[in-house]
Amino acid sequence: MRDFKPEDLALVTGFRASPRLVGLTVELRFRAKPGETFIGPDGAWWVSKSQGAAWVVVVNTSGNWDYVEERHLMPLQGDAAPVGQGAKEQDHA
Repeated sequence: MRDFKPEDLALVTGFRASPRLVGLTVELRFRAKPGETFIGPDGAWWVSKSQGAAWVVVVNTSGNWDYVEERHLMPLQGDAAPVGQGAKEQDHA
């Protein structure tokens, strides 16, 4: 499990169920466990059919939402960001 939090930004890295999302930046809303029911941003009840933990996400470019398995998300900010990213940013300062 990664240390994601609601409102974190992440990159979708490889998701066969929704290939249109691969390469897009998304904002995480809330985490859903496999089989868990939840109310989506559209107000409807949904069931997480993912194999592992998934996040309900909003696609920043369109405002549409979907849910993506956590293993297909790469953090883009905060403590969960890839190691070395902060060092690269400091080198360019």
